[in-house]
Amino acid sequence: MYRDDNSTAQDQGRSQRLRMALRDETRHAHQALDDEMSAFRLDDAKDYAAFLATHAAVLPAYERALEEAGIAHELPDWSARQRRQALAEDLAELPFQESVAAIDIDADLSSPAARLGAAYVLEGSRMGARLLMERVPQGDPRFPTRFLGHGQGERLWAGFVSVLDEADKEGISHGDAVNAARHTFEVYQRAAMAQTHGRSNKTLP
Repeated sequence: MYRDDNSTAQDQGRSQRLRMALRDETRHAHQALDDEMSAFRLDDAKDYAAFLATHAAVLPAYERALEEAGIAHELPDWSARQRRQALAEDLAELPFQESVAAIDIDADLSSPAARLGAAYVLEGSRMGARLLMERVPQGDPRFPTRFLGHGQGERLWAGFVSVLDEADKEGISHGDAVNAARHTFEVYQRAAMAQTHGRSNKTLP
């Protein structure tokens, strides 16, 4: 079948829309989470413990829910993307044991779009961890970094973007993906707020 030169350009344009929608339409939820997480000083051992506990309240539940919903269909390399074991190992080494109150994620991950939307937040978190590593004291046993360093040297984000691009070409629902991503950011924000507010209450006389 004949295919003109413009068709390829149109496909390339379509392949960018989903990732741009996820970036642009979750911007406020992402910023709200970043603002909450900025309360943790990653060069302070107690704050670092609280930071990891915040992730522990959300990440394992999301990973398990995604697995049960069939995320391996969208991400065949899912097993290489899991971080809950690295997180658990870091928590076990901390000198300050923070309580981890799991958050009810209450997420509908029944559609491929919703699964990719939630995964967008988890995958973006790994990519952002590279910058956070620069704020963590290196070589100090109070600051284990298996979780933050997970996937270093691998092209996991690039691979995820390729999956988004292919899904976009197949007409995946942007709205469902964006809603799932927003919800995931909001769940993380609730966990961060619970951790920071809980720590504030401990300091009261």
